Amino acid sequence: LADMALIVQLAALGRSARSASNVKLRQPLGRATVLVCSESEESAVRGLAEHLIAELNVKQLDVVRDEATLVEYSLRPDLPRLGPRLGPRMPAVRRAIEAADAAVLGPRLRAGQSISLDVEGASVSLAPEDVQVIAAARSGLATAEEGGRIVAVETEITPELRAEGLARDLVRKLQQLRKDSGLHISDRIVAAVQADDDVAAAIDTWRAFVAGETLATQLLLAVPGTDMPHQADDEIDGRPVRIGLRLA
Repeated sequence: LADMALIVQLAALGRSARSASNVKLRQPLGRATVLVCSESEESAVRGLAEHLIAELNVKQLDVVRDEATLVEYSLRPDLPRLGPRLGPRMPAVRRAIEAADAAVLGPRLRAGQSISLDVEGASVSLAPEDVQVIAAARSGLATAEEGGRIVAVETEITPELRAEGLARDLVRKLQQLRKDSGLHISDRIVAAVQADDDVAAAIDTWRAFVAGETLATQLLLAVPGTDMPHQADDEIDGRPVRIGLRLA
């Protein structure tokens, strides 16, 4: 139960990351990376990876323990704390903090460790409370975090992934038209789709998938004919489509 609760939490974080980057859950993505807090959590996620892959609609799942693989750090001085203490030395200390290697010092500060910086030939000791560590998702990633756990999804949508997303959209719309038309989910159908070249090409690539998911004995890329009593105008990826179906 604890393992499944962890997967549920990570799935929710992954969906939040996708939402923050405005990527629909129906659109497949290449990879998700999960940062966990312990060896036991890593083992649990690897054991239930297929479940999380399906929940997040990604092709691959990586599990890591190092936050630096997902985020980039920057450092800022806490001016209200340091200003009164350092006085006229504050500008030099600020420059030193902002020029420091945040990839090395950021994790140390977040772990509660103090650091020392060379400022104009003198060593200055800084406590974790003296420095703000700002963590931002690496380029090409969208992240969500809770309780020390992070889920990151790659936001790049390749032409292949986009085509699959369009096909999944069509499946959803055909199934909705089937339902609205009063057909049973087990009924075999003949379907037709009128779409622009881009959408039609994606559907043609994923023809077998769409047909299998919708129980279509034929999937026509053409204007639905008068022999199809169930028709609807809709959109796929913002482009108009007309879909129609009849019992096979």
